[in-house]
Amino acid sequence: MLATASPRSIEGAALAKASADLKAASARISDDHPGYIAALSRNLTLWTRFAADAADSRNGLPVELRAGVIRLAAFVRHHTMRLQRGDPAEISVLLEINKNIAEGLRGSGRARSEE
Repeated sequence: MLATASPRSIEGAALAKASADLKAASARISDDHPGYIAALSRNLTLWTRFAADAADSRNGLPVELRAGVIRLAAFVRHHTMRLQRGDPAEISVLLEINKNIAEGLRGSGRARSEE
């Protein structure tokens, strides 16, 4: 039996991985600043992909939700730029966003599979 993951599950796992990378990199920022910047960049790349997918006219999500994803990605970009120049303690904002969206994706996936 071959198991496959839903797109939402894959996106949720990607957010969880990005969060784990960000958390680990911020804990060792003084020893590996380039690693911290790389983790921020990988997270930003993920959010840029989410925004591009949401902007695609073939995306089946409601327009309001797609717009929300694009706005959230813009916020992540802005906050990432601030983090690259400043205090890594504010990494918690990105961690919280990733956690909440990943949980929502898992919750949505469960609700759909139960229908």
